[in-house]
Parts: sequence; structure tokens; C-alpha cells
Amino acid sequence: MPSLNSHTPVAEAMGIALPTCTLTTGATYPQSLSHLAVPVPAFLSALKDSPSKSVAINSSSRPALLPPPDIILVGAFIFTPPSAKPPKILLLRRAAVPEESFPLLWEVPGGGAEFPPVDETILDAVTREVLEETGLRVTRILGAVKGPDGEGWQEFEGRRIDTHTGRQRVYRKFNFLVEVEWLRGVDGPGEGMVQVKLADDEHVEHAWVASDELAAVEFTGEWMRRWVGAAFEQMMGEFSNEAGHWGVQR
Repeated sequence: MPSLNSHTPVAEAMGIALPTCTLTTGATYPQSLSHLAVPVPAFLSALKDSPSKSVAINSSSRPALLPPPDIILVGAFIFTPPSAKPPKILLLRRAAVPEESFPLLWEVPGGGAEFPPVDETILDAVTREVLEETGLRVTRILGAVKGPDGEGWQEFEGRRIDTHTGRQRVYRKFNFLVEVEWLRGVDGPGEGMVQVKLADDEHVEHAWVASDELAAVEFTGEWMRRWVGAAFEQMMGEFSNEAGHWGVQR
């Protein structure tokens, strides 16, 4: 199970000792995310009687009450270190597999959180998905990315019908700002040193994209574009102090 640490780099800089926690992978996360350091079944069980106000994945309609979620998803927002100007985010281009959704469109690393023993907790799913899809090891989960509506998660109905319930599956997705190893040389002459290793069956290309380049990107949906934009704003705002410590290098 996660263990406690006594400090973060930002807290050290401020002379304040703030507790953080450590996953079994060695990645740390703030106590504000402790409610997600639980197994997926326990989290879903706690939500089963609590429908929330949400909106369908690509809908522009009013939010509607959805049934409790069936599946938990996670997304990882990875930025270049502060030495790289301007800051860029890592995006992955989905493979052109007919049975998969959104072929050849762009997204951030992420996927479904699995039941134990694959993922001990929801936060462990973040580190696993990043490693599987990019070959990068998460060292810190800095915090939750808040969407355009101010929430730290989004909920939506999927396209497929659940054979057990007879209704569309409901997904809840949590997005996180994360720090990874091996970011040296992301921008500039050393770019070839970045060891992004794609899972060929899922993605065919990766790119480091600046905020002024987002308009030209074909995202998996407008919702993904909005979340990436929100992540840039947070990275430059409330996480700006933390960003000064990004890019763990060996």
C-alpha cells in the first residue's frame, strides 16, 4: 500500500514540511489525491448510490444525471522541463485500427484503471499506462488537472451497451499532471535523447506540442482539446512552482 513521505521539493523551497505519499512503484503523490489511492472496486462501490451531474463525451447539451460509473479511466499530462522554451505537452497519435475508436487522432497517454492485482490503486494505473504507452517512468503525480468546468474529473456515456445492465456504460476519467524521468533534451539539439517508446498496437506517433500549436491538432474530441488547454493554464498557474522541478534526469 502507499507509504508516507515528509516533504515535496516545493515545500522544501518554502521551508515547509508537507506530507506526500509513495506508491509501490516509487512515484509520489500529494495527500490531496489520497482518495484515489484506493482499488478500483472499492472506489466504484462507494459511488454506486451517488449519480453525478455530467455530460456525454462529445455533447454540447446541458449536463444530465448519469448512473454511477462502471469504468474508471486515467489520463497523464506530461510537459517538457522548464529549461525547454516554450513549454510543450506530450501527445500520442492513435493507431489506425478499424475496431478502435478515434483512429489517427491525438490524445494524451492514458487508459482504463484495472482491478487488482494489475493496478493496486487508481493512481497506480497512471504510472502503468504511461510506462506501457511511452516507456517513460512516472516519478511524481503533481495533482489533478481541472477541466474547463473546474472539476478534477469528467464523466460520460460510452458508445457500447453493457450486456449486463442493458444500458450504455458510464466512464469517469481522472486527468493528472505528472513528472517523468528522461526528459533531458526534449527541446533543442538533444531531442534524440528522449526515450519515448510507443506501444505499436495503440499509437503510431508522438509529438511535443506547444500551446500555440494546439489549434492545428486533430484531437480525439473537443473535450480532449479543452482539457489540454486547461492543463497548459494550470501548468503556468497553480503548478508553476512545481514545474520548476520537472524533468527528473539521471
